[in-house]
Amino acid sequence: MPGQLFVKIYKFLTTSPLGYITAFSVVYQVIEDEPWVEQDELRRTVNDAISVATENVYSRNITAQNKLLRILPKFVKALVYGICPIKPTLYWIQL
Repeated sequence: MPGQLFVKIYKFLTTSPLGYITAFSVVYQVIEDEPWVEQDELRRTVNDAISVATENVYSRNITAQNKLLRILPKFVKALVYGICPIKPTLYWIQL
């Protein structure tokens, strides 16, 4: 499962101060290396990284878990409304 993109997002989620972690900061991490990644692949990768980070690193930190779990819906909105370089899929993502 872990690819290069997953590892980069996971490291960002687990080593950055919580105040620096936002949907757009996660998107920025991706755009630096892979600006043409498919939206579905990116959404799955971010979801997997958030899941693993909340289970392993932040398993006893409810505040951090809540912060990370709130990122994915905002991340999806960022993909749909604000990020142009990321290659779109053939269908709309329902919000």
